[in-house]
Formats: sequence, C-alpha cells, structure tokens
Amino acid sequence: PTRLPGTRLGVLMPDDGVPVVAAVGAIGPDKGARRIECLVERMRALDVPLRIVVIGYLDVEQGPWQSDDARLTVHGRYDARDLAALLRHYRAQLVLFPSAGPETFSYTLSESWLAGVPALVPPIGALAERVSETGAGWLLGDDEWIDEAKMLARVVALTGPAGAAARSAAASKALDVSHASPQSMADATLVRYGEAIAIEARANVPRQPFGNRRVREALGYRPWSPPAVQTPLAASSC
Repeated sequence: PTRLPGTRLGVLMPDDGVPVVAAVGAIGPDKGARRIECLVERMRALDVPLRIVVIGYLDVEQGPWQSDDARLTVHGRYDARDLAALLRHYRAQLVLFPSAGPETFSYTLSESWLAGVPALVPPIGALAERVSETGAGWLLGDDEWIDEAKMLARVVALTGPAGAAARSAAASKALDVSHASPQSMADATLVRYGEAIAIEARANVPRQPFGNRRVREALGYRPWSPPAVQTPLAASSC
C-alpha cells in the first residue's frame, strides 16, 4: 500500500500501461459482485490486457486486497471526498456499473463525474437516464448487459487506443454535468410536500387517492421487459 494525500492507504497498481476500469461503492450481488468475478475470470482465460479496481469493497472481500496477477484490486472503504484522488491513483479510464438490475439516482455516479471520469452503465434505470441525458458515458446494450463476454468486449473496446477520442469527449461532458446539492434537493422536495398539503387543506371535498397507473404515468414510467435469455441473469455463469 501507499499513502495518498488526505486519503487512506491506496493499493499499488502496476504501472505497465494496462488499462484500468473502476467499480465504485459497496458491491454486493445486486450491484454486480458476481459479474465482476466473471469478468476477471474471462480476462485471465483470454489474457485480456485489463485490470479492475473496486474503490469500495465486495461482499466477499473488504480490502485492501489485490490478486496475485493484479487483475482485481479491492481498495476498501473510502471517504467520498477522496474519490477523485483515488480514481487518479488507480488510473481509472472509466467507472463500470455492472448492476444486476435497475438502480436509482446514484451518488457514486455523480461523484465519478465530479472527478471527470465517464461511466458505462446498464440500459435500464436511473443510470441509463442520466447518462443518456448528459452524454457523460455509455449505455450497455441489452445483449452486453446480460452477457459478461459481450460486456467485457465492450469494456476492452472503450479502454483501448481506438476508444481514446470517445473517452476524452465523455470525460469532458462528465465535468460539465451540473449537480444539485443534497440539501437543495431536500429543500425542493419539502416545498412540493408543502404545496400539496396546502392544496389539500383548501379543498372542500374529499380527494380520492391516485391509482397506481396514474402514479406510474406521472413519474414517466416506460414499460420495459428484459430481453429473452435461456437462463435468468442471477444464474448466469462464467
């Protein structure tokens, strides 16, 4: 390990020019822990020039830890204020979100963008919406999301020399993303609640609760079905 200014110990990464991809946060099965393991196994089997660093920890490894071949590194717990320094230390070209299902807003995505690092995300959920709106990264195709072999091929393409221009453009867009503070988002939510309560207090007739369908439509819900696969995603193997 090596001491980074203002951070906990960082694990040393071989400085051999091999591209590095980061996964950020507490990574359990729902966030793609088993998928990361599959990717590493495929990297070894195919001798793919790539390394993965988990800035955070896996459900089976709290870190700091590194495999003998340095293909997988687990940093361990970190302070969000240190994430930019850690991404630089590990020379991460992009942040991968190998989630097994749709996610919500994701502060780790915001923090990665603040560090100027683009993201590769699933084709569903808030991650896909945010990347589509900003261009600060890329969406996995449905086939790439459900198949680790195709996911790995996409990562290799993005981290290789041919992906340099795309990475640079996405990194610039990541830095341009405007971020609302948690306090401002909380304040805006409270204003909405206050307005709703005031309207209800002035109403002369009892209001019927909204139906589930109306709530979904108001939230911009779009029907989505996973692509047909032979085995469930959770049962996928390397």
